[in-house]
Amino acid sequence: MAMGLVSGLSEIKFDDILIKILVLDRHCDWIKKFSTTDLIFVKDQRNWFLKEALDKIKFHRYRWRNGYFSQLPVRDKRIEKLSPDLVHFVFQRGYQTGSDSLYQPHDLQHLHYPDFFSSKVFRDRETKYRYLSNCSKHIVVGTQWIKNDVIDKYGATSDKVKVIPLAPYFHPVESELLENEGFSEIRFKKFIFYPAAPWPHKNHSIIFSALSQLRKKGLIIPIVLSGPRSTGVNLSQVIEELGIQDQVQDIGFVSDKHLQQLYKSATALVMPSLFEAESLPVWEAFAAGTPVLCSNVTSMPNQIGNAGLLFNPFDAQDLSEKLERIWDDIDLRIELASRGSLMLSHISWRETALRYLTLYRTSMSLPASINDLETLEMPSEIG
Repeated sequence: MAMGLVSGLSEIKFDDILIKILVLDRHCDWIKKFSTTDLIFVKDQRNWFLKEALDKIKFHRYRWRNGYFSQLPVRDKRIEKLSPDLVHFVFQRGYQTGSDSLYQPHDLQHLHYPDFFSSKVFRDRETKYRYLSNCSKHIVVGTQWIKNDVIDKYGATSDKVKVIPLAPYFHPVESELLENEGFSEIRFKKFIFYPAAPWPHKNHSIIFSALSQLRKKGLIIPIVLSGPRSTGVNLSQVIEELGIQDQVQDIGFVSDKHLQQLYKSATALVMPSLFEAESLPVWEAFAAGTPVLCSNVTSMPNQIGNAGLLFNPFDAQDLSEKLERIWDDIDLRIELASRGSLMLSHISWRETALRYLTLYRTSMSLPASINDLETLEMPSEIG
């Protein structure tokens, strides 16, 4: 999100707003490419793990909720010294501030699937999200579905919640550029692809069940999995129990360049998630010209439109039928890839940045053109 927004802002000339972007000193190599822009980067050299630990021992910063103490966001003196007129929290983390703020909760998944979270994570998430949403001047979300959910769950007004879609921060690379990058060798010439950490809502098991059903019919469809594997979920056990280990390759976390090449090489992306505010893998697949199979829940049907095949993420039979169809039908894959590229042509980080600039101006009572105001308030076709 942050990198994409910065890239979009770097393409726009504006002189009425001074934008300062706080970046962690140990994760700021990416800002070098924007060093010639008008944006100002402020490096934060603090140890944030230590800072959060110290915050947690300050008892007066906790709120009693339902028999438990939940940590409230605290003031950040380092940032307050910058005296901002407006603070934009681009991630779920935030803090108390004397300035107006824009807050992005991303989604309220914990209220839909509380069993996917520990009691502590649920309490802290709900306390922080609700508090920061209530304190903000505007809540920003990526899709209309999430906007409706925030209005329903947190009682926010429609005018307070703004929909600004994200875009893929994605530039496909050629295979020869990866020869010396240590790119993991893929065992399969043809495969489907799923990039996701094995969190419960990512629903890996439904893919394995569908692949097992197809295998019994004589159709073996290989799949490549990627993503961090630090969630404590053991995917290999389910894979072995179903006897499909010879058609599954889990390569773990990969670099952005490798990820892009995987999209380009895949026959299709499969996205069986039970909950998504806005699926970046769908945008990335569209950008790579890769056809998509996607869950028919939450914001995803509106996001994908007619540019992919939808399936019930609770029904392995439905998924197996859609997998077989997209695997065997090259004309369908070409058509879906074309539709995906067309849908993505309406979305860019520059357009996203223009909407944010308009929201910045209106939030600080600065003048904005009628055209900009209409663009900001324009209902998103996505989600």
